[in-house]
Amino acid sequence: MSRAGPRALRVAKQLCDWHGEPHTQGALARFVDEGLLARHIRRATREYAARREQIAAALSEDFAEWLRPVPSAAGLHLCARLGPDVSLDVEAVVRAAAAVGVKVESLAGYCGETPVQPGLVIGYGAIGDGIDEGLRRLAAGFRAVQLRSAVQLRGAVQLRGAGQLPSA
Repeated sequence: MSRAGPRALRVAKQLCDWHGEPHTQGALARFVDEGLLARHIRRATREYAARREQIAAALSEDFAEWLRPVPSAAGLHLCARLGPDVSLDVEAVVRAAAAVGVKVESLAGYCGETPVQPGLVIGYGAIGDGIDEGLRRLAAGFRAVQLRSAVQLRGAVQLRGAGQLPSA
C-alpha cells in the first residue's frame, strides 16, 4: 500500500466516486460524534408522537360521525376509513379541505383493492402549530359536503314525489 498523503487520498476518492465533499462530511461526522443527531432524533420523535396523538384523538372524538381510524404504530400519517353507514364523497371532502388550505389525501390512491376503501390519509410530518386549526377546517369541510349531499338527496326525493324523476 502506498504511503500517499491525505491530499492524494482525497483526490483519489474524488476521482473514484465523486461523493461527499470533505467539509460537509466532516461537519456531519462532528454532528454525529457530538450526539447532536441522537438529540435531534429524540426531539423529533417526541414532536411527531405528540402530533400523532393529537390527530388520533380528534379522529376518535371530533370525526367519529364520519371516520374510523385505521390502527397503525408507525409512519408520519394516519389513515381513517369512512364509517360503514357514512355515504359521503371523499373526493369532495378533499377538495373542500384544499379550498381552505388543508392538504389531505383520499385513501383511494393508496388502495389496491376493488372497490377502493373510502377514507382519508392525514399526514403530520410537515405541519407545525396549526393542527387544531387544520382539523377544525377539515371538520367544516366534512359538514359542508354532508350538507350538500343532504340538500341534493332532498331535492331528488321532492322531484321524485312530484313525478319529475323516475322511482328507484
